[in-house]
Amino acid sequence: MENSSSSKILKVSTLSARSKRILSLLNKSEENVALHGLQPNSIQSLEKEDPEDGILIQPAHSSKEIFKDISHIDQSSKESEHLQVLLCSTEEYEVAADGTLATVTSPYDNEAGDLEHDAAEAALSSITIENKVEIQMEEAKSIQGDVGTKTLEKKTRKRKSDFTKWEINVNKQKRMKGEEYKGLKKSDGKWSDQPRKARQIKPFCNCKHSRSDTKIKCNLFTEEERLNIFKRFWQNLNWEQRKTYVSSLVDTSTPKDKKNLKNGVSRRDVTFLYYLKKNGIRVRVCKKMFNNTLNIGEWSTHSWVLQKPNRNSNTDVDSDLVPAQPQVIQRKSDRFSSKKDNLKDFFHSLPKLESHYCRASSQRLYLEPIWQSKLALYGEYVRFCQNKQVLEPLSTKVFYEQFYENKLSLYRPRKDQCDICVSHKSGNMTEDDYLRHINRKDRARQEKDFDKENATHIFTVDMQSVLLCPMLKASSIYYKKKLVVHNYTIYNLKTKDGFCFLWHEGEGGVTSNEFATILYDFIENKSEVKSGEEIIIFSDGCGYQNRNVTLTNALLHLSKKKKITIIQKYLVPGHTQMECDSMHSTIERKLRNQEIYTPAGYLSACKSARRHPKPYSVEYLRHTYFKDYSKLSFFTSIRPGVRVGDATVNNLCALKYTNEGLLYFKTNFNHDWLQLIKRNNKQVTGTEEIPQLYNAPLAIKKSKYEHLQDLKKEIPHDFHLFYETLQYQ
Repeated sequence: MENSSSSKILKVSTLSARSKRILSLLNKSEENVALHGLQPNSIQSLEKEDPEDGILIQPAHSSKEIFKDISHIDQSSKESEHLQVLLCSTEEYEVAADGTLATVTSPYDNEAGDLEHDAAEAALSSITIENKVEIQMEEAKSIQGDVGTKTLEKKTRKRKSDFTKWEINVNKQKRMKGEEYKGLKKSDGKWSDQPRKARQIKPFCNCKHSRSDTKIKCNLFTEEERLNIFKRFWQNLNWEQRKTYVSSLVDTSTPKDKKNLKNGVSRRDVTFLYYLKKNGIRVRVCKKMFNNTLNIGEWSTHSWVLQKPNRNSNTDVDSDLVPAQPQVIQRKSDRFSSKKDNLKDFFHSLPKLESHYCRASSQRLYLEPIWQSKLALYGEYVRFCQNKQVLEPLSTKVFYEQFYENKLSLYRPRKDQCDICVSHKSGNMTEDDYLRHINRKDRARQEKDFDKENATHIFTVDMQSVLLCPMLKASSIYYKKKLVVHNYTIYNLKTKDGFCFLWHEGEGGVTSNEFATILYDFIENKSEVKSGEEIIIFSDGCGYQNRNVTLTNALLHLSKKKKITIIQKYLVPGHTQMECDSMHSTIERKLRNQEIYTPAGYLSACKSARRHPKPYSVEYLRHTYFKDYSKLSFFTSIRPGVRVGDATVNNLCALKYTNEGLLYFKTNFNHDWLQLIKRNNKQVTGTEEIPQLYNAPLAIKKSKYEHLQDLKKEIPHDFHLFYETLQYQ
């Protein structure tokens, strides 16, 4: 493309590895906009530079700012600036693959050298340089035909080989599809590439059988019909389906008259009858017509038919030749297969946990927090191989690949990063949605800060990540299952007192009843809230912990019983950092160099984790402590709406329980309280005596019990009785 001296080009590299940023550039505006006014001699022109999505954007001959069809926008406003990409008419710019303005050169002033532009200052929606020409963004269709409709490739792991894209395999696939490919030719003892042409349909047969009144009807097919059969045969089917298709259209029979006998024997053992389909009906054709239409060799046809001796004319083959599923290229052999099996045994021997925070959304299994890095885990794998004295360990590269393929991870995922914020950072969310999310987050923080200053009783509650018992330094525990210990923490924002409630899986589970019991007991006996006062509890929106009908009924029962007002407030997901999280980090630091033999050992660790202003209050819970608050049925649901599209439980940001037994809710902190109406589908039940949740200790799995018995040899004898008396299934 030639350019006059008065207009230079902005070279934008797009899509392939390069186009994502130009699409982000074009779609950044809140308006659905695209390049506008693409006249070569007036505003800008857009054309393809090469097959790999290079785009040339040629600015106008004038450096004057041009606004077209955006008269409804104030040209001096920030919104107007947001809708333009400004280019210099006397310079040439190259946009790098990451979407930033990487280099600026002047082809007419080489002595001036290159100008550098700070990528951090180059906004995707507006690039301002000396002389400005606007690329307006209002006609998305003008660019969608070239780049807008392309599918963005999914990122793969760095340095991971994809052998389906190897040249030899790509070449093989082209050959299988009848496309042009590179063959091999040996010349002077050396192999070299030899281009092979794409398969083309061969000429019509013009056989004498078609012109006479016989069973062979080659002349019934038009050239267009033959071409249609040829294209579908090579474009829609894989190799195995082609064999099936051919063998279904070729019948075999025993020759009636054998000719050219030699010593009374004929080499002809079978007669082939060829057919093509016309409107779903098989029509017999001659051999040349059949092979020329499909462009396959005679011996290939014979081989495919004779390999399927049971196939006959009744074989059902789709006449429309439905496209086959893409064939998966597989390696012929894997010389590391035995070593990989050994590695799988190693991974299988490691005890694993489900995610504490993402049970519903994460399919990963998380190794116990023993190793701080994958390299440390690899060292353990090397020792595993040395102890077996069978196979050499695999390389770290193969080890890491198998680690991810088995969906393993070293650390349990914590909700430190917000999914919405990360999505916006990567350009997958609109500015409006992101701003609404940030406003909700900031408003929730303001609500907490206000209550922290003005409320009399305010607490934050959260569950610490899973603890394990026993917790030892011995390498033998790496491959054994251990007892899971839970720690529910409550932090008083006024007095800075911290409360820990510990129990293990043999004494209780992690259902809404356990959390309702702890919170009910704490407010009633430890919060020091008096009749007529108000208590505020901040937490995350975890459903089974803090936002469910069981806990709602329990707190409503307590508010009526003690004549108090209880308010639950929920922070925005992804931004739920609270003061009680400091308790978790303090306890984890304390546990860093300690050994824990029984769950009760965590009591002393939690108590001594903090000295000032005073140690945490720690309580060790038994199964007799937990109550079954699901028997209460003041409300059967806390969903604000009842119809499709109405607010759901996840939209709740606050619940208020009054001493009159009324329940109010908010879906936005800026809104007023609304009363939640009871649903009349069940009789309201409220009892003074709440039944026990468990009548006996909970049974753990037998395999875990056996592992714990094996671990007793690493534990002092004084603690053996605890593990021996555990109940198991």
